[in-house]
Amino acid sequence: MLFTKQKNKIKNNNKFYPMKRTKKDEPFKDNNMSAPQWFVPVKAGDAKVPAYYPTDDMIQEQKKKLRTRKGAKITALDKPAWNLEKLRKSIVPGAILIIVAGKYAGKKVVFLKQCIKSGALIVTGPFKINGVPLMRINQRYVIATSQKVDVSKVDTTGVDVKFFKKIAIKKAAFGKTVEEDFAKKQYEAKKASIVEKQKQVDESIVAEIKKVPYLKEYMASYFTLKNGDHPHLLKF
Repeated sequence: MLFTKQKNKIKNNNKFYPMKRTKKDEPFKDNNMSAPQWFVPVKAGDAKVPAYYPTDDMIQEQKKKLRTRKGAKITALDKPAWNLEKLRKSIVPGAILIIVAGKYAGKKVVFLKQCIKSGALIVTGPFKINGVPLMRINQRYVIATSQKVDVSKVDTTGVDVKFFKKIAIKKAAFGKTVEEDFAKKQYEAKKASIVEKQKQVDESIVAEIKKVPYLKEYMASYFTLKNGDHPHLLKF
């Protein structure tokens, strides 16, 4: 506890001397308080300070939304070749991959090529062996193995973004219309072309798989982990 005399001594020793006000500080007076020295008034012609600053996620989204000169948005499937996603060194044409997520998780597929516009992997089972059709998949959802198949004779022309584009059929409220019939014919024609291309690709890949002993059985089996298996120690 301090006595009153000691308190008065402390007050006298630590006096607070306020800054002298000038004419520049007068317009910023508010309740007898002057503006701080770092305060800079904003003039009418000056640029406005933004209300908020974008985060890293917002900046990445803005980079993804590329625009052409006409102002049309460029989707992920129409990205130019110079913006193509780089593949891992282990993912090369003919490499056998293991799918780890999605409808075909645990199945093995053969990597054919990379989609030029989207950067996705174009793979096939083949369908005749394990039921995996021609499909696109991101490289983050596959594990590359050291086993490879020769795909130099496989014709993949026409297998691109347009090949996987679906045709929607809108049903009319009352009966069939001319537009619905035309869309249905387009859908059937597209489906027939996909089946034909699948058979063509499978024919050449199955022939190469049969050359390697037990490779057909390996492609038909599922990839599984048992008790005691350590995924980080496995060599694929």
